[in-house]
Amino acid sequence: MTASQSPAQTLQSFVTEIRNFLRDFPSQNLLLDHQEETTDRQFLWIIASVIDDWHQTPPHLGYININEIPRSYLLKGVVAEVLLSVAVLNLRNSLRYTDGQVTVDLDKYQQLMAMRQVLRAEYEQQKLLWKTALNLEMALGVTHGLHSEYFYLGCGCFGSYDE
Repeated sequence: MTASQSPAQTLQSFVTEIRNFLRDFPSQNLLLDHQEETTDRQFLWIIASVIDDWHQTPPHLGYININEIPRSYLLKGVVAEVLLSVAVLNLRNSLRYTDGQVTVDLDKYQQLMAMRQVLRAEYEQQKLLWKTALNLEMALGVTHGLHSEYFYLGCGCFGSYDE
């Protein structure tokens, strides 16, 4: 996401990145009759939901637009919610069929939820650490890290060590 992109371009670029991460392409979805598993509209709805989660999670930092949220964090949050959506659909459409010694099992719910749990935990941890750090920066007026008094010893503020 670049500053020169319009919000629509930013979102479309991010949807493409999500689709690449999930490898959700018609050519790779043989069991879905070469259809995308998740539509662009569904991705946009989930992106809005994750950004809303970002804003509702303390500390409340005011409005932060999509360009200010670290993209890798947002990606993990969105993919986790996409996996939840796919898992719900999979649960509703699960099928286990056995005929003799041939078994067909289309139930992937547990696998989807396990992967979602991993990504969601990473997203939550990164989100809280980033928001906490940003909150400290905003509270202290520091934008390049929190400095201790030892910082001033090496900056030349008090003369050289050799004097």
